[in-house]
Amino acid sequence: ALYHLGEYKGAAAVYQVVADLTAHERKEEALYGIAWSYYKLNDFVKARDGFERVLSVYPNGKFVFDARVRLGDCYFFSKDYKKAAAAYRLVTRQFAQREGVDYAVYQLGQTYIRDGDASSASQQFTTLIQSYPKSALADDAQYALGWILFQRKEYADAIKEFQKVVVKFPTSELVPRALYSIGDSHYNLQQYADAERSYRQLLDRFPKSSYVADALSGIQYCLIAQGKQQEA
Repeated sequence: ALYHLGEYKGAAAVYQVVADLTAHERKEEALYGIAWSYYKLNDFVKARDGFERVLSVYPNGKFVFDARVRLGDCYFFSKDYKKAAAAYRLVTRQFAQREGVDYAVYQLGQTYIRDGDASSASQQFTTLIQSYPKSALADDAQYALGWILFQRKEYADAIKEFQKVVVKFPTSELVPRALYSIGDSHYNLQQYADAERSYRQLLDRFPKSSYVADALSGIQYCLIAQGKQQEA
């Protein structure tokens, strides 16, 4: 009850009492609850230790999949990307057909990005899109593919990936961001008319988007670059 009320410190204490009872029938749940309570408190060191204990005591238990995923998260949020990658890789290999494994695939990609391995990140995002096309993270993975290319200054290829976000995921919250990124990519290629078109499309389709101000600035820069100062 305490856990569901958001009283995670109290929940951890209660779970610990149960966990200390060696033969208690709910010890597995208690150990898992301790780890999750610390995770919710953003105490990733104690949460990591908790999930590792769950895996150690119950290597074939009912929480193995989630404990391994959260172990990766603990390392990720602690910025220990090498260990996070190892944890997520283990999940993707052992639970390739398990519901929810797409999250581990996506997180592995994000881990590679933060560890400076953009090529491996792209492979993971591509795997997610191809192997788990119905994943709720497929649009994020698609945008990430474009962003990696954008960061490499491969703007023409980045445009193609960003456009896939717009076409394949028309209801995604990332569509405004993708349109803006398409505009920026065209701008960096000195394709100012195309950039202006993308920015205007963003304004027309998503007038309340947080990218509106940036799109307006982008349009001004495009007009100036095209020698249309009076319109800017």
